[in-house]
Amino acid sequence: MFSQAQPGRGDGGLGVGLPLVRQLVQLQRGTVSVHSKGPGMGSTFMVRLPLTAATQPLGGSARSSQPLHVGPQRLPRRVLMVDDNVDAAATLVQLLQLQGHEARAATSGIEAVQVAGTMHPDVIFMDVGMPGMDGIEAAQRIHAQPWSQRIRIVVLTGWGQESDRQRTLAAGMQEHLVKPVSPEALAESLSR
Repeated sequence: MFSQAQPGRGDGGLGVGLPLVRQLVQLQRGTVSVHSKGPGMGSTFMVRLPLTAATQPLGGSARSSQPLHVGPQRLPRRVLMVDDNVDAAATLVQLLQLQGHEARAATSGIEAVQVAGTMHPDVIFMDVGMPGMDGIEAAQRIHAQPWSQRIRIVVLTGWGQESDRQRTLAAGMQEHLVKPVSPEALAESLSR
């Protein structure tokens, strides 16, 4: 129900958008449903979110100022999310910010090295398959800097074969997560 009909279509994307939407909506105790009359007929996506006692009347702000806590309790972290899929990176940055972290996005390996140099994040979630400078080369360049001693780099990729895991761990990355990643898995990784 929430997966790509034709994986690896060649038009980009790994099919993680809808599972990510579903996970974010479920965090708010909501539901997502999809309806289509068939191929080429379009689709309707319905997101239902519950009203709560904290809902403000019109004119007030319904957004809570309290961070969303998912998974183990932890200190706020400075997090750099690196993914050439701009929407995926922005969505995960928003999720991390809702969890109380300071989070920024970079959409290329080159940008990741530059942002890491000014931000000095605690944790970097690094996509591997990016054009130009891939995530492995970006991680190696970051690890070569004197300011990177305490930075933890976690692979966040669609590549999940054992050979992919061995390659990223051999390149000095501390953990290998496969997309789509749940908010709980992100929170657990940040707690380490």
